[in-house]
Amino acid sequence: MLDQPGKINLTVVTAGHIVSTPRMLKAADAFCEAGHRVHMVSSEHVDWCIKAGNQVKSVRPWSHASVNWSNTSSRLYRISRWRHKIARTLASVLPESAISLSLAANATCRVAPELIRKTTERPADFIYAGTAGGVAVAALAARKMNVPFAVDLEDLHTAERPPSTRARTSHRLMYRVEREVLHEAAFCSTSSKPIATALEQQYGIQPAVIHNVSSLPTELPNLSKQDSGKLRVIWFSQQIGPGRGLEDLVPMCKRIGRPLHIGLLGSRTQFSDHLADEIEHTSPNVRVEFLPHCSPDEMVEVCRQWDVGLALEPGFSPNNSFALSNKMTTYMTCGLAIAATETAGQREPANELGPGVFYYQPRDAAALADGLRHWADDKVALLQAKRASWEAAVKRWNWDHPLEKGALVDAVARVVGRQQTICASC
Repeated sequence: MLDQPGKINLTVVTAGHIVSTPRMLKAADAFCEAGHRVHMVSSEHVDWCIKAGNQVKSVRPWSHASVNWSNTSSRLYRISRWRHKIARTLASVLPESAISLSLAANATCRVAPELIRKTTERPADFIYAGTAGGVAVAALAARKMNVPFAVDLEDLHTAERPPSTRARTSHRLMYRVEREVLHEAAFCSTSSKPIATALEQQYGIQPAVIHNVSSLPTELPNLSKQDSGKLRVIWFSQQIGPGRGLEDLVPMCKRIGRPLHIGLLGSRTQFSDHLADEIEHTSPNVRVEFLPHCSPDEMVEVCRQWDVGLALEPGFSPNNSFALSNKMTTYMTCGLAIAATETAGQREPANELGPGVFYYQPRDAAALADGLRHWADDKVALLQAKRASWEAAVKRWNWDHPLEKGALVDAVARVVGRQQTICASC
C-alpha cells in the first residue's frame, strides 16, 4: 500500500467548494509539497465558486473530483434536497442513541453519499477532511476503505449559531457526529486556541491548532510612503450579510467626521444594499464600494490596496467569540492596519501585532470611529500600524511558519510512520 517510504496517496475532502474552504485548499497544497500524491474531493453548487475553483485547479498539481448539485432541475438536486430534509427531520425527533452515523451524515451534508462514493473511487492511504458536513463523510469513507483519517474542525460546530430550534438540531447533530468520530480519528486540527480548549473540555482530545493564516506574498507591501488621501478600509466574507459586525458601520460613519472609503467584498444581499444606502444618506463623506468575489489565490493582492482591514466579529455565539477570523490573518499578510473586535479568538495575535491593531468591544461604534479617526488624522501612526502588522505576519502569523503548515504536515507524517511500522511487522 505504501510503495514509497513516507509518501502516500492522500485524499483531502471538503463538503464545500474548494475556494470557500481555503484551509482545505492550503492543506492539499502542503501535502503535495511534502511529496504525497494528493487527490481532492469537494461539492459544488454556486456559480462563482465553480468558476473560481476551476481557475484554482488549473494551476495545482493535485487531482480533483467534485459532486455538482447546482442545477435546480437536475435529479441530484431534487433527490439530495428531500433526502437531506428527511434526515434532518428524523434526527430532530429520534433519541441520540438511535441516530446512526450514516443518518447523521445525510443530515449534516446534503450530498454525503455522493461525496463518500467519490472519495472511495480512488485508492487512498489516508483521508483528511474538513467542514461540518465533511466530518461524518470522512469517517464513513475511511471505514469503507479501511484506512486512517483525520478531521479539521475549523469551527466549534456544536456552538456555531445563536439559540433557535434549527440551531439546537444542528448542534445536537454535530455533537452526535463528533462524539463518535473524534476518538476514531488519527488526529484533529482546529483554527484557534480557544476552540481547541473547548474541544478538549467537550471530548477529552487535544487538537492541533492550525490557524487560518496565509503564505507571505512574493511582492512585499509598500510601507515607505504616507498616503495623504482619504482612509481606505476593507472587509470581506463569502456574503455581505447581517450578523458579521457590519451593523457597526452606519453609526460609526455618522461619528467619524472624516472622508472614508469602505470596500466590501462578497456576495451582495438586500442587507448590503440597504447598508450602503443608509451610509450614503447619513454620511455623505463616506464612499461604499462593492468589490467582486475573488479566489483565495487573489485575496492578498486585492486587500493590500487598502489601508485598514476590518475584523468585526460580533461574538453572537461561542464559536464566533472563540474563532480567529481569516480576516485578521489575511490583513497581516497584506501589511494592513487592523480594526478588530475584542473577542477571545481575535486576541490571540495581540502580542505580536502591538500597535498594528486597535481593539474595540462589539457594537461600540463610537470606539470604532475613534480608532479609525486617529489613523485618518495621523498618517505616521497609520504607517507604523501597517508596519507592525506586516512584521507580525513575517515573525509568526504566516502559513509557512513551522507551527502552521509544518505542524499539519508533521501530524500526517506521524500517522504514516505508524502505518509503515505496522505494515513492516505484518
